[in-house]
Amino acid sequence: MEEGEVYIQDFFGKSHFFDLTSNMYRMAETTIHFCSRSVILEFPKEPSLPIYKYHLRYFDREPNFNANFNKNNINALPMTIVTNRVIEVPINSKIPKPYVLHDAKENADALIEKYNEPFYVLSMNIDFHNISEFFSAIRDLFHLYK
Repeated sequence: MEEGEVYIQDFFGKSHFFDLTSNMYRMAETTIHFCSRSVILEFPKEPSLPIYKYHLRYFDREPNFNANFNKNNINALPMTIVTNRVIEVPINSKIPKPYVLHDAKENADALIEKYNEPFYVLSMNIDFHNISEFFSAIRDLFHLYK
């Protein structure tokens, strides 16, 4: 978290995200740290992955929520965030490394192939909580920063 940022709540769920280590989209079980200025993804079952931080100021548009998603489908990902930058926090090194800011323009070819847009697309669902409430909170914070 950055200076002045406030931790709000942790969630567990599934995410479909652009993995900057393999340069492709993939799905993983995720711990989602919801903070006042960002959404942070951590992958407890895949410790080789870095932490990914999606800062609200880099969101390209308002987050999207599909209220008609099938709640019985465990692979449904009703919430989508589109951003032009992702911050990679390297955690798998004995030597501390600086954060890396990835601009979508650098990966435009791989991003366009999947979503026809040069942006990072993060889709997610959370377990044990109402995702529509989570979406509303992120949307409200998005409007504070845009």
